[in-house]
Amino acid sequence: MSTAISEASKFGRKRSAPSRPRAAEPKRTPGGWNEKHTAQVIERIKYWIKLRSTNAKAVSLDAGLGNTFVSDFIAGRSAAPGYLPMCNIAKALGIKLAILSGEIDVDDPVTVGLQKIPLVATIESGTFRSMPKEHKYPGTYAPPNRAYPHIMPFAVKVNDRTMDACTDGPIVPGMEVCCLDMASAEMKVEDGKLYVLRSSRDGQLWEFLIRRAHVTDDRITYKAESTQKIADIVTRGTPLIDSGIAPKRRNKKAPIIIGRVYFIGREVP
Repeated sequence: MSTAISEASKFGRKRSAPSRPRAAEPKRTPGGWNEKHTAQVIERIKYWIKLRSTNAKAVSLDAGLGNTFVSDFIAGRSAAPGYLPMCNIAKALGIKLAILSGEIDVDDPVTVGLQKIPLVATIESGTFRSMPKEHKYPGTYAPPNRAYPHIMPFAVKVNDRTMDACTDGPIVPGMEVCCLDMASAEMKVEDGKLYVLRSSRDGQLWEFLIRRAHVTDDRITYKAESTQKIADIVTRGTPLIDSGIAPKRRNKKAPIIIGRVYFIGREVP
């Protein structure tokens, strides 16, 4: 009887419906993002590194992280960073965390805290160009200067290698460097700061340069920081100061200081 009951129970039991196959969930990283999101974050970091004319190591150091933290993440050698490291990376890039997470559209420069400023000149040693008479310039987007928000900024485009060994980060062709307008800032030339100079042989055509100022009691020496050997520019007496946006001075030979550099892909102290 027990055999009959067991057989009846065996065949009389209702079979449960086969379970539906579950959709495969995206693989998640230890940081909590799925692979697609992680790839998008990596692309955004690479985008902003390129836009800032910096590199992964510099961003890592500015974020207070290990030398290879950002490069390891980009290369897939490490897991997605946690919340605090991502906040620090965003800060080092000069953007909001929501930019890296994709919550804010990176195509909107105003949204990400950039401002439109005039691109007034090309930095190129030995090349002399005329300046526009009506002070009309193309524009570019750049971060504002947080220390001097009231001072008019401008940008210059680099087309030489006279500052390719700059201690604030290499300044090489293709980069845009942001400056504070010296005339509107009413600043003095300070020791150790980077400046944009313009000079002319005839008062009509102008050469634009970036140099670091070394100030002593009787002179100011403007030095290139390059892998090449480049002569210093030495001046005595009161420096000639002018606007980079609305220039007035037409002095020949003596360099005219038009801008103090505040951003080369990353902020300069």
